Amino acid sequence: AMTMEDADTNIVEQGMGVGLGFTFFTDASRGTDSFYYGGSIEYGWIDTLKDEDEAWEWRTSESMLTILGNAGYRWRWDSVYLNLGVFAGVAYTIDYKWEYTDPGYFENGENGGTDSGSMTPFGMIEVAVGIEF
Repeated sequence: AMTMEDADTNIVEQGMGVGLGFTFFTDASRGTDSFYYGGSIEYGWIDTLKDEDEAWEWRTSESMLTILGNAGYRWRWDSVYLNLGVFAGVAYTIDYKWEYTDPGYFENGENGGTDSGSMTPFGMIEVAVGIEF
């Protein structure tokens, strides 16, 4: 469970993602600095219970597909390396549903909703330090 600091909201989440990714180095010789590029695809799903134990408790169920690309540069010093790069991609919502857990809570006859087909672009900066062996 997670509690939001700005509200009395309890959130219970469970989900999972499965994906594949690849990375290619322009010069893969050991001990050589090089540019790299790659990409990945991931399918994920998550079920969330929000405002647990409240009269307005509600749940969501979502599945999504994420596609992203990655590019950067790797510096090497003996067996230590530093990656500096960027990730950019899009998350596509395959299915999203929400509903109140107590059907008596809503008065206007609408309990929940659905959505699908929305896309959310995103980007991240990558900084990674590691040891090769």
